[in-house]
Amino acid sequence: MYCADEALQDFYCADYTSSAPGTPRFGEPVANFTAAVGKTARLSCKVLNSTKFKVAWFHMDRKMLLTIHETVVTRIPRFSVTQDGDDVWTLHITSVNKDDRGQYMCQVNTEPIISQIGYLDVVGE
Repeated sequence: MYCADEALQDFYCADYTSSAPGTPRFGEPVANFTAAVGKTARLSCKVLNSTKFKVAWFHMDRKMLLTIHETVVTRIPRFSVTQDGDDVWTLHITSVNKDDRGQYMCQVNTEPIISQIGYLDVVGE
């Protein structure tokens, strides 16, 4: 079992080895990413067996829903999402600035909901 934050393990844990056939599960952790101010950041979330479910991205520090499946719901035009095949959902942030720093959660609308978190660090002026 992988826990993005041991202190919050009841909320942000993902089991990579066991799940019922056809049940969504994470293929790997969301990798942390470091981007320079003005560049593009990418956070990827690998979700197996997600065809009947929706994958969403949240900026935890801003308490902001960014995307649901292929739809961008934030009004910040620098955010976009792509899907690579059926498994990998990538959040793209162009022209990164210091306000973009923080925790980003990838969430799947299973019952119960599964989620995991990656961290974006922003460096430079």
